[in-house]
Amino acid sequence: MTESHDRDAPLLSVITPAFNEEANLEEFYRQTADCLDTAGLTWEIVMVDDGSRDATHEVIDRLHRRDARVRGVSFARNFGNQVAVSAGLAMARGEAVVIIDADLQHPIELIPKMVEAWREGYQIVNTVRRYGDKAPFLKRLLSFIFYKVMNSLSGTKIEAAAPDFKLLDRCVVDLLVQLPERTRYFKALIPWLGFRQTSIPFDCKERYAGTSSFNFLRLAELALDGIISFSTKPLRAIIFLGTLVLLVTVPYGGWALFQFLFLGAKTPGWTSIILVNLLLGGATLISLGILGEYIGRIYNEVKQRPLYTVKKVWGADEKQVVQAAFPHERGKNDSAGL
Repeated sequence: MTESHDRDAPLLSVITPAFNEEANLEEFYRQTADCLDTAGLTWEIVMVDDGSRDATHEVIDRLHRRDARVRGVSFARNFGNQVAVSAGLAMARGEAVVIIDADLQHPIELIPKMVEAWREGYQIVNTVRRYGDKAPFLKRLLSFIFYKVMNSLSGTKIEAAAPDFKLLDRCVVDLLVQLPERTRYFKALIPWLGFRQTSIPFDCKERYAGTSSFNFLRLAELALDGIISFSTKPLRAIIFLGTLVLLVTVPYGGWALFQFLFLGAKTPGWTSIILVNLLLGGATLISLGILGEYIGRIYNEVKQRPLYTVKKVWGADEKQVVQAAFPHERGKNDSAGL
């Protein structure tokens, strides 16, 4: 554990990103407050409204007026879950910080056990979802495949079925806040940092209210972000793909030339022409797509736009929260102070 940078800071900060969660936030606050008060912990809740289209903004405002330990920020538009978590980390003041979803699928009663593990010296306390027999087979299969591919490509050990529900020591949070990159994938960023880690299994609950905004397409985009952000191996794969194409097409071209020189010209077969064109065209498009993804990431980084834009802040210095949206500038300032 590290010494707090704020004498008035609570022991624990609970960060919850919220997108269209008006039906869940009141109950989330009630359960969290009851659990942490019973455990005898000093705490704050940092709610991040990720550009919701419902009354999430109003619910956070109401909760802050009722209890000053509820702090928060509302984005001017939707910037995504990982950016919302980044804003919450920048606002959190606690010695330990817990990231948890607002839909109450993550068991709040597990937080005291996570704090206990932190007090034992673990700087990162992960949780691992136990799917059981209730989860669809396809979901478990896709999850298994993704983590296998991610671990083999990234070189960073990511524990399978480990959601963003985790506890971080203050030193880990400070490092995450200082990272300058825009595309953030915390499932890989956090284990990449290192530190002493442990895991606690849990059974996922049913969503308290509403419907999840994470459909298959958004999960696929998040997975792609993770792979592209943490590995250059897809670029190397282009070399192997080109080599494979050469191994197939060069012998075929040699045979065609042999036929022309020694066996006489023949009318090319429709099937062979189509197959070769499909093979070369597919390989070219895949290669261009992979290169485009990396170039797109470079383009986004070079622009150095803020991670998010702020509509309203509760319980914090708005200027400080806005400055945290410029990770490149924060990185320069931190480096200058070393």
